[in-house]
Amino acid sequence: MVSLNGGFLHDGDAMISERRSAVIFLMALLILCTVAFPHEGPDPMADRVRRDGQCGGNEHKDNNKCCRLCPAGQRLVSSCVKDGGVATCEECDSGTYMDHPNYEKKCLTCTNCRDDQEAVTKCTHTQDAVCRCKVGKFCPDDHPCEVCRTCSKCGPGETVARNCSATSDTECKKISPPPDSNAAVLGVVVPLVLLCLVIVVTYCCCKKKEGRCDCLSISQKPGPGDEEAPPVRVRKLRRIPPAHSHQWS
Repeated sequence: MVSLNGGFLHDGDAMISERRSAVIFLMALLILCTVAFPHEGPDPMADRVRRDGQCGGNEHKDNNKCCRLCPAGQRLVSSCVKDGGVATCEECDSGTYMDHPNYEKKCLTCTNCRDDQEAVTKCTHTQDAVCRCKVGKFCPDDHPCEVCRTCSKCGPGETVARNCSATSDTECKKISPPPDSNAAVLGVVVPLVLLCLVIVVTYCCCKKKEGRCDCLSISQKPGPGDEEAPPVRVRKLRRIPPAHSHQWS
């Protein structure tokens, strides 16, 4: 009796263990299916909005059905079959893009950079190309860039304050002359000219006599304490006629 009871208890424990294993297996399978195949049906918030007669923010109303939007980089191929279902979408073709969730049958055409521009970012399925002016040209940010302008060059007497960029022109500023530059030149040239004049005048006008220059002594005027030299008197000589010019009577 004990053995029977013991055998019965042993079989019961085995059945419980098998049931637990089956439950664990089913839960694991359910989790795996949820991860591998996410739920694409209507969410509770969308159901509440649809009850008010409108579709959710990520849905589009098509033939009285609310269909889920296509993700960025894809376009619509066919609408959903049931309310709250997922529309059939496919990736944008080459040369086209779609940068937001949509319900459009055609993707947007990629921008082609002009000859005076270069591509900063190439066009992909989810974003458009980004262009900018080439080196040596610019286009202001506050104006539509219909054409890139040539960067300006600073003129004579100017220097570059800010280099030209893709969005702004060159900025120039005037060059200030160095201080006292003219005074420095005059301070060197004028003394040299005066020195040359003194040398030439001294060489041409002065005669060396008894260790002094006559022209310098003549040009000097007597001062208040100096005595004036008496004037030199010149005696006139009488002309005597020759002897042979007289006749004797």
